Amino acid sequence: MPKMKVFVSYDHSEDAHYKRLLQAWDANPDFDFEFDSRGPNVPINSNDAAAVKQSLTRMMKSATHLLVLVGEKSHKSSW
Repeated sequence: MPKMKVFVSYDHSEDAHYKRLLQAWDANPDFDFEFDSRGPNVPINSNDAAAVKQSLTRMMKSATHLLVLVGEKSHKSSW
């Protein structure tokens, strides 16, 4: 069975603790789980926002699944 590739979308400023939970799963040898965090190296609200959007779009299109984490303040995000 081919490995699933999941793009995880979340509010980085408000819900980073969920990313840390995924990293903890990756560190746990009891889970068959691999977490590869590859986000843009530029703030999403920078002058390079177009390049960031292009990079994120490429990553989403290469994923087999999309997981969207919706937090309490997600609806306030401009992204």
